[in-house]
Amino acid sequence: FALAGGNSMLLSRDLGVGAVDVWKLSASVCPDRQMAKGDGALCKLCPLGRAGKGGLCPVCRPGTYAAEEGLDACTPCPLGTEMPGLGGVACSACPAGSYAGELGTVSCMPCRPGYFNQHSGSQSSTSCVACGPSYFSNSSGSSSCQRCPEGTAHDSYAVSDSLACTECKRCGTVVADLCPVPKDGQCQDCPAGMVKTKEGPSCEYCPPGEIPNGIPQGVTCLAFPRGNFNAVIDPNNRMCWQRPSYDQIQCPLHPNGGWLTTPTDTINQKFLSLSDTENAICSNLHCMGAIIETQEIYLRMNGGNCKVDSGLEALCLWSKDAINSEIAAREAALRQAEEASLLAMRKAKCEEVCNCADLCTEVTLEEDAKEDAFDVLPFSAVSCEVHGSSDALTCHATCKSTQPAKTVNKPWQCMANSQVADIQVQMSTLPRCLASCNTCPEDSVHGSFTLCDSLGSLGGAQGKPWSVAALTMATWFVILVQGMS
Repeated sequence: FALAGGNSMLLSRDLGVGAVDVWKLSASVCPDRQMAKGDGALCKLCPLGRAGKGGLCPVCRPGTYAAEEGLDACTPCPLGTEMPGLGGVACSACPAGSYAGELGTVSCMPCRPGYFNQHSGSQSSTSCVACGPSYFSNSSGSSSCQRCPEGTAHDSYAVSDSLACTECKRCGTVVADLCPVPKDGQCQDCPAGMVKTKEGPSCEYCPPGEIPNGIPQGVTCLAFPRGNFNAVIDPNNRMCWQRPSYDQIQCPLHPNGGWLTTPTDTINQKFLSLSDTENAICSNLHCMGAIIETQEIYLRMNGGNCKVDSGLEALCLWSKDAINSEIAAREAALRQAEEASLLAMRKAKCEEVCNCADLCTEVTLEEDAKEDAFDVLPFSAVSCEVHGSSDALTCHATCKSTQPAKTVNKPWQCMANSQVADIQVQMSTLPRCLASCNTCPEDSVHGSFTLCDSLGSLGGAQGKPWSVAALTMATWFVILVQGMS
């Protein structure tokens, strides 16, 4: 520094933090927000990028700025902006891939690997979003994520290395920590309820009534072993059943071929049982609903982390629709054959009892009654045919005469004849699967489910088991009484 003459002259070559550059100060110091001008005899406002008091206007430090003349202090950069240099006039918005969460930021913070931010001017680290499944970001400050190479994928978030990308044909079939969900040939997740049991591009549904061992997809299908329902041995000491342990739950077969009560055949209807496969599937769906209710009861009784398997209920409902559609199709095929048999037998009988010669005689009499000019020659049958459905058959006699030269169609309703109408064929009727998919079966034919929805001695007088419905009713009664008191 050097001082010269009567006017103080402050010299500085240091432009670092707090530098004042070259100033001339008059004997009378300039006021705040001003600095010496020219030879120091006059003052001027602090210029853009500078601010100060006592006649000094140092340059603004990094992270601050002065956007107007005549300021006594530089302003910190607002959130989402930066100022890396000296003498800032305006702060710059943080570029995509970064953020500034504090005032006066010198340099914006980059998003860490595995995250990205596609917006500029971000004000918080929460603006950095984790790369999703099958994407990765291997550098800081990314504004986008990279897709796994073609034919590979992973199921994790915030992945920072392409090594996590696994061949899709292997996903879900081997112990692959970052790709446990099975994929199809296009690397898309197998739809819920589907599995991939071997390495390859194909996803397939479990057979109706079986369950993927994972949620929502799996790598194998679970089937219930046959036997009395054993998920609730002691209603006071319940287990929280979760996948993949469902294959330890025994499931009984419906004993009446699918009927809750066995109906009696009639003269025109016969009641068939479900096939062994259909009955096995429907029985399994009843057990799926029982599992759902046992999970809900466990939560109400014990709390904790026991989760209700909503995916199982959705799979059960899908399977129920599928098996009922198959049952309806089989019933329709049986009825179509039975209807064809009924039609053939009634048509044959109608052809036997329909006398087209008599019908043409009736035509002759009818035409003769209408004709006065000449004698009507007899009408004779040139064809005799039966048409229509099994419940609306008509015999058609085509009658022809030469005088008058005329052809007349004479119909006769076959069903008016008891020999035709009394012919019956029993139409097949099949039961439908009535599984609720979210409750324990309560009908009499499912006896081994007795303890399924029992709450044991909880709150019951003399230890009498309370059902869920009874406990709910009692709870509402207590609330009602408290509300009245």
